[in-house]
Amino acid sequence: MGITLYGPVENGISYKSNQIKTSPDANTKFMNSYLPKSNLSSSIEDSFLNWYYKSHTNHSSYQTLSHGGNSLKSLFSEFLMSNQNAQVQLKQLTQNEKSHFKLIDRNVAINLSRQIQYNQGSNTSYHVKGKGIAAIASHISPATLPGNFPKSTGEYVMVTVNYFSISWWYPGPWYAPWQGYWGQLNYGEQDNYNILWFGSLAQTNYNNLEFYFTIGGLLGGAAVSGIAGYLTAGAIGGSWGGPIGVIAGAIVGVAIGLTLYQITNAITITYESTYANEPSGQKYMWIYMQNDYYYPWITVVGTFASSIGWYGHLSNGNSCTIWPNIAWGAYGGLTGVTISAYFSSYTNYITNNYGQNVWISA
Repeated sequence: MGITLYGPVENGISYKSNQIKTSPDANTKFMNSYLPKSNLSSSIEDSFLNWYYKSHTNHSSYQTLSHGGNSLKSLFSEFLMSNQNAQVQLKQLTQNEKSHFKLIDRNVAINLSRQIQYNQGSNTSYHVKGKGIAAIASHISPATLPGNFPKSTGEYVMVTVNYFSISWWYPGPWYAPWQGYWGQLNYGEQDNYNILWFGSLAQTNYNNLEFYFTIGGLLGGAAVSGIAGYLTAGAIGGSWGGPIGVIAGAIVGVAIGLTLYQITNAITITYESTYANEPSGQKYMWIYMQNDYYYPWITVVGTFASSIGWYGHLSNGNSCTIWPNIAWGAYGGLTGVTISAYFSSYTNYITNNYGQNVWISA
């Protein structure tokens, strides 16, 4: 397993991450040999450093760069606003990251589906390589599953937090920049909030979801209260840093602008794959909300917009889109990035208190 460390604080949120953090010592050699940077990441970093050294030459400014932190973030945003090519590259890097995260999520889904259907437990770990980190992306084994899982009727929650990041060289002091170290610059995260229902509870919640996404369910408030209930998930739900009703309302507000038939059809496809078509005692339904949260210091550039989508996992490990991640504006007096920040605070709360990629009985 990876080494669990407390990561940096973003917007007042401190989180844990299963990462091997680099330091200015022998780890540098390890990072360079085991975790090569992507070409895009290298190009962005090189362009930034060339820009920086040309426009910031005094020792004080150089020192803020070597120490990272908010000064570096401010400088990087300034750089992006002046370099359209870097914006394009960062967008492409982000898309590459999303594709990589999707592949990892699919491996997780296949692993769990096999456990449920064939009782084939696995201790396989999936490692993320690159970006200057070594992260345990998932480690699902029978030992991580709650008691009586998955035969009993019940609800389980699992969160996964993956970070959008650039491999980064943090130079040493201005008089000896070569004494620096490789690290990473996180500019956002993708939070997956998984909900798993077994037995009759899967049937009940399928029926509820089908009702929520009708005109009556949306306009009558049933969808808002129902989604709020899914998010708070029993005992683990008292940790929201924001108004849960407004956040659930914002999610429903996105759905109102979509074709309801497509939403309910996707929910049915998810349900039929893992409930109607499974043997007795192995019936389940697995849905997840995905929060693409780009930190405010990067969103001021106008390059990114935070969003939340909703998906279902099928029995073969593929995913079904209930609705895709759609960038949103303000809702209920909150901006889209604020809503995503609240969602992030919740998933990171669960990670800090229960761990990630671990099923929790809700």
